[in-house]
Amino acid sequence: MTSGPSWAQASSVAAFNQAQAAYARGDLKTALEQYAYVERASGAEDGVTLAWIETHRAEVLLALGRVNDAKALSDNARNVLEQSSRAARSAGLTPTLVCFADRVTANIEFAAHRFEAAIDWAKSARSSAVPGSECWSQSVLTLHYALRVAGQGREGWKSIRPTTGVYTRQPPGSLADLINEVDAAAGVGDHAQSALLANEALAALETPRFSSVRKAARPSLLEALSRAQLRAGHAADALASAQAAMREDPTSKVVRLRLAEALFDQARWRESQAALDAVNACGDCSRVDQLAILDLSRNTAILLGQFATAERQRLALNAMLVRGASER
Repeated sequence: MTSGPSWAQASSVAAFNQAQAAYARGDLKTALEQYAYVERASGAEDGVTLAWIETHRAEVLLALGRVNDAKALSDNARNVLEQSSRAARSAGLTPTLVCFADRVTANIEFAAHRFEAAIDWAKSARSSAVPGSECWSQSVLTLHYALRVAGQGREGWKSIRPTTGVYTRQPPGSLADLINEVDAAAGVGDHAQSALLANEALAALETPRFSSVRKAARPSLLEALSRAQLRAGHAADALASAQAAMREDPTSKVVRLRLAEALFDQARWRESQAALDAVNACGDCSRVDQLAILDLSRNTAILLGQFATAERQRLALNAMLVRGASER
């Protein structure tokens, strides 16, 4: 739960907590009512409190698909916050409140297809937050998707997993060694090298020596190639590789995820959604891929104006994260 200002009235504090709990469980109507009550009951005499409450209300309005209303409320909260910067500093709330306000604004701009503005606000939120905090993590995700749909796919993927080094190729070995290097290069974020290695492995499979394993090995190599190409910023090539992998193995849900990712990065959101619909229940996918499916589905729905669907995906995503935390 996000921590915020404290009010003298116990009823305001209780209502604020109830509003946050309602939002967490997807009861948006109750959340909106409780936030409105908090604003009335607390008097919202200081700018920090008013900005805090109005930003939360804007977040709920956005989840309801009321993008213009959310934008107006968020802008008002930001104006109040800027006028009350001294009070915010004295209350020690600047990093938390500024990050939250900037992140909500970024999400609103993203939903309105104003991607450059979304990028700017997400970067601002990220820079004002404590690295690793909830607001920082959510800001990074908003930045990730905004960069991708703005045609800056390589930067978008780097935003969530920066390159940790340049992969140094090993001396020539077996085909299995070469395939392992594909993943090793991807592991350090050297996706250009990973794509090069995947192409070499695919070329090797076409030789008579490997004809017996060609059919089994090609789909996973094409999937790895698509993944590397997309993360290197080559969405069109990634789509072609994913489509080739689908022809080899039309039942693979991981391959279908790569197809959806590549379509998303080319602003072909309805096609991306259609691909995702076939993989939403992917029991054999890794947990990382399951989370990616839910989050990509949520952002695709937002861009298509399907806010009820996006809200269901948000709740499913949060439930999976909670389960993961309880299992650790």
